[in-house]
Amino acid sequence: MSIRFKAENPAGEALRAWLERLDKNHGDRASIRRCRDAGAVAFQPAFVRFFISDLRPLFGPQAGAMRLAGIFGLASHLDGNKPCVLGTGDSMARQMASSRPGQSGGPRISELRFRRLLQYERDDLYRPMLRIIRALHGEANVYDLADAVYYWGDNVRKRWAFDYFPYSENR
Repeated sequence: MSIRFKAENPAGEALRAWLERLDKNHGDRASIRRCRDAGAVAFQPAFVRFFISDLRPLFGPQAGAMRLAGIFGLASHLDGNKPCVLGTGDSMARQMASSRPGQSGGPRISELRFRRLLQYERDDLYRPMLRIIRALHGEANVYDLADAVYYWGDNVRKRWAFDYFPYSENR
């Protein structure tokens, strides 16, 4: 079974439900936000409860707990009140390439920083991705973020490159 995080499927619904729960429980959100990597997120009681009750029945034993912990840890830094977070808008790479809202000029994430991001392996992706989310002020497409982190590899890198570079040219 292929896991895809889209608004209209069970994985996307679980992700949205997770963000709604975190909005209501500031203590869980704070403890997850303090985690330095996906491994630390995996040992948070809030994630373990959610994984056992909602994710494992949905995806079975092949769910990839560490990948999901990374996704949900990063998602805890998103602003769920922004329409672009839960919307079906631009991919995260295109969001990185866009100008800052209300400003003209270069991309929100520089080309150099984007190229460095593409060089990371999955196990080292959490911290650089967290810095990207912070630079985007918590306004990243959560479904694209989840798919990218879960399937991080050459195919995702290529897709992101094709989404970023055409829109990042100096304006």
